[in-house]
Amino acid sequence: MSAAVKLATRPLGKNGPLVPSIGLGLMSLSSAHGMPKPDAERLVFLDKAYEIGETFWDTGALYVDLYYLYRLDKVTPVEKTMAALAKLKRIEYSAFSLDIEAPEHTLLLTYRELGIAVVAYSPLGKGMLGSAIRSVSDVSKPGNIRTAFAPRFSPQNLEANLALVNKLAEIASYKGLLAYGDDIFPIPGMRNPKRLAENLGAL
Repeated sequence: MSAAVKLATRPLGKNGPLVPSIGLGLMSLSSAHGMPKPDAERLVFLDKAYEIGETFWDTGALYVDLYYLYRLDKVTPVEKTMAALAKLKRIEYSAFSLDIEAPEHTLLLTYRELGIAVVAYSPLGKGMLGSAIRSVSDVSKPGNIRTAFAPRFSPQNLEANLALVNKLAEIASYKGLLAYGDDIFPIPGMRNPKRLAENLGAL
């Protein structure tokens, strides 16, 4: 099958492959957010993504020199894991700490000097900044792991957080990660064609 549409692409870092400005995060097709859809439905979605030109799929297997450490392995000592990552070209920092983004750390400036792209994991805050989550029931489905590791989704926090999200909606409609530079590549998680069209419509 060949892609029916050719989305504009840019290099993923100075020497990286050419990819669309917005990637396709595939974690939501797994069991991380509840029971996964049947294989047939997931394959239809992936076919649709490819047909409209989305070729930057975040599966962790397509780009040999791009590695992620999404979760800690409870068996392997963290020191051993970090020692291995230190040898690699790109290291993703923790999504749970914003300290590294502070101006005094000059991380983004360093990335740009070295020609390293930034893949923005969870650009919509695990759905918090999108329209998919409007109440506790939206994140309390069997198997959904968000409430287990992200306090922002807990019943006591969600209502206040959604109020803040509503205030951000207008800003988010015309500003976002794409405005930060050509070296930022958001990878929103999607599993239905409507969300796919919405996200790629920002290009």
